[in-house]
Amino acid sequence: MDGTLYVADIDRIVGFDLQTGKQSFVVQMGCVQPCLLNDIAVAGGRLLVSDTLRGQLYGLDSKTEGFTLLAEGIPGANGIVWDDTREEAMIVALGADFGGGHAFTWSKAEGRARSRTAPSAFPMAWPCCRMEIFSSRTGSA
Repeated sequence: MDGTLYVADIDRIVGFDLQTGKQSFVVQMGCVQPCLLNDIAVAGGRLLVSDTLRGQLYGLDSKTEGFTLLAEGIPGANGIVWDDTREEAMIVALGADFGGGHAFTWSKAEGRARSRTAPSAFPMAWPCCRMEIFSSRTGSA
């Protein structure tokens, strides 16, 4: 986004200029309790960030450097992908004890995360995920 590679680094988001490779951005989460910022997706002009330990999804405005809590109750929130067409994020969660979890969706319109536990809950129409779904079902790419 904007020529910057953003990286989740435990309790902060770090940005690197893609032209120079130099660090150009850093925002500390300011975690009072343990946190593990894990994955990032670009959604419009902001970043979506998962927190695995707290089971939360945050929005990060790269201009104001402010975090906004978007959703809770996503145990072991891990990988995120944003679908521009649906204006919806898919979040894969590891579960509270990392023993297996669910997939969730989040949209600004709904304002909360919804569990999508059935394999059919993410149709092949998600263009971003076709290869990953195929690979997980067949064991090959």
